[in-house]
Formats: sequence, C-alpha cells, structure tokens
Amino acid sequence: YFIIYFIMEVTDMIMNLNEVKNHIFSFSGINVILQSPAYRSLSLSKVGRGCNGFLYIKDGKCKFSFKEGSFTATEGNIVYLPFNSRHDLSSKSERLSFYRIDFNLKIDNELVYFSTHPIKIADLATPDCHEAITALCNELHLQQDNIFKTEKMCTIFKSLQDVNLSENYKRLSPAINYITEHYTETMDCHILAELCHISLSHFYELFKNEFKTSPLEYRNKIILQNAKAMLLGGDMSIKEISSILGFNDIAYFSRFFKKHTKLSPSNYINAKRQKTN
Repeated sequence: YFIIYFIMEVTDMIMNLNEVKNHIFSFSGINVILQSPAYRSLSLSKVGRGCNGFLYIKDGKCKFSFKEGSFTATEGNIVYLPFNSRHDLSSKSERLSFYRIDFNLKIDNELVYFSTHPIKIADLATPDCHEAITALCNELHLQQDNIFKTEKMCTIFKSLQDVNLSENYKRLSPAINYITEHYTETMDCHILAELCHISLSHFYELFKNEFKTSPLEYRNKIILQNAKAMLLGGDMSIKEISSILGFNDIAYFSRFFKKHTKLSPSNYINAKRQKTN
C-alpha cells in the first residue's frame, strides 16, 4: 500500500493529510516519549517547532492557543503539531500525560507539514493507532531500525486518513489540492469554485471561515514556504528560484518576498546564515 523511499533533500510545502496515501513518502527523525510534564504552561510562540509531531493525550486535559484560535484536548484525543508551529500549551488538570511523537515527513522528495497551527485530528485513537503509538514508545523497540518505526508511523497515518475533517474542509478539498499542485500558476478563483461545485461568493465565504485567510494568501503562503527552503538550499540563484516559483521578473519576486518577510531574498539568506553560525 505504501512505497517507502528514504530521501534527504528538503523543500517546504503544505499538503492535505488525506493525500499522503497517493504519494511516495519517507519518515525520518522519529522520536517517541511518554511525558508527564512538570510545567503548567509551555510557549513556542517565538521559536516554533523544529519538526512535525503527534500528541496522544493519555491522561488529563490541556489547551493549545495560537494566533488563529485555541482548543482543548482531553484523554484519548490526538493532536497534530506542525513543523514551525508557534503556539502555547497549558495544562488544565492536576495530572497531564501524553505520548509525543516527533518526526519529519517527506512526500515526493519534499519536506511536508499539513497546517500552520495545531489541529485536533481525532477524538479517540483506534485500537491499531493506539497499539502503534505504544509500540513506538517501548524502549526496546526504539532500538530497532527505521523500518520498524516507519511501519508503525504508516499504521498511525492510515488510521488518521478520514478523521474529523470539517465538512467545509472536505467540500473545499478539490480547491486545496488544486492550489497545492498549481501554486506557481496564475490562480483563477472561478475555477476553484467550479471544482468545489459552489458559487464564487459561497467559495470565498467557506474558505475564509475555514482558513481565516483568502485563497490568494493561502497560495502565497505555499510560495513563500518553498521560496525560503530554496533560498536556504544554496544550490540555486535567486533568479532561478523566482522563475521556478512562477515569477517572470526577479524584481517582482523580491518585492513579494520582502512584503511577507520584511527582508529581501539575499538579506534573508544572510540573516539565517548568521543565526546558525
């Protein structure tokens, strides 16, 4: 069912979780712990997460807060924690414990995450999902190679493919998939609405309610994430990157990048290099 390649090249994109089953993918950096944190609150609002993750609440209650909103997770819930997510976590019970699964995922040779903020993706883990999580957390099994870990991650993803996506998200998924695949092209919202079989005004309304942004800004986020990864990759010029991302004019690409990051592409590269040195 799954074809697994272990690939190490890095590019960022957002992808629909349900699309995992249709692509060649690989896991790396899988790390699982059972944690009973002593802290009452934890803030990742400035640094962001360094990888993808799942949180399976074993006992207690906690609250996730982020720019777009907040939600409470309780025993049995599974929460998705995206790469670079900036959020706060606070305990809302005397006892809190959870399994935390950290991982990197590449799909078709690209590093992938599925959101910009935490999402509660299941109210209750299936038996297969629970077994896979607890098996991953077993210290003996963690000495196994990546084949074992990947097998268990596949089980978790298979069990999460159809969970708790909102009706609006399901209705908009043809448009989301189209944007993901054609983000370098000129975007026509009439086409997106037609793909979802709804009127243009209804499409705008649903999209805004679901993603708290416009279709254009959603597309721009994907472009920006890819631009950042390509710039830091160091193997392409700014002109080449601008062309790949659909910009006919490097000056226009630079203006676009600076508008969203407050830095020119070259200054962004220098700033990141200085930060890592």
